[in-house]
Amino acid sequence: MSFNYTLADLLARIRNGHMAKVSSVNVKYSKFTISILEVLKKEGYIEDYQYNKKKSPYEIKLQLRYYQRNSGIQEIKLLSKPGRRMFSKVKDVPKASNGLGTVFLSTPKGILTDAEAKEQNAGGELLFKIF
Repeated sequence: MSFNYTLADLLARIRNGHMAKVSSVNVKYSKFTISILEVLKKEGYIEDYQYNKKKSPYEIKLQLRYYQRNSGIQEIKLLSKPGRRMFSKVKDVPKASNGLGTVFLSTPKGILTDAEAKEQNAGGELLFKIF
């Protein structure tokens, strides 16, 4: 089974895992996925992740976060898609859910949240928003 768009696959697995109320999900390994998971962990949307380099198709085991049996994530929405990439200058980065959520960007400085992008004055491709 091949995946053409790893970001959409990652977000779908996280969303489905939260809907099924499971404690962990497996996602496919890539450097891009690791960088997304680092920021998600830092922002507190996931508990942790581990991956085993010895498996042939690398898989990452992702521990989902729950608050009092409720999902820590209400909504995940993909902004850029392979057929329609969305880019934004730093001053035009949208807010997710009136500032309560987070928008993730791919910038020349790496994967950043909307707040970090404004802090570092870096625009880039809008990846997804999470609330």
